[in-house]
Amino acid sequence: MEPPFTINRCKTKKGYSVKWNKRLDLSKVGKKYEVEMDTPILLVIKTENGKVLVHEYGELIFRECEDEEKIRETAKEIYKIATQ
Repeated sequence: MEPPFTINRCKTKKGYSVKWNKRLDLSKVGKKYEVEMDTPILLVIKTENGKVLVHEYGELIFRECEDEEKIRETAKEIYKIATQ
């Protein structure tokens, strides 16, 4: 079953915001992906679709990918890992 998230263009139009109202376990995400920056509430990870900002409160920000289908697939994978 797909997590109930939404995908919207960022207000600045420089990326996409994916939101799911669920807390994420950043340590699980950090074990699966290459981490570029790690803070207590945020990770910046590298994926095959570019860098993704992963917020502990459930938001993902894609700055380097314009393909909504790729964003959807990557978001599903991140959410699955972070909520297992």
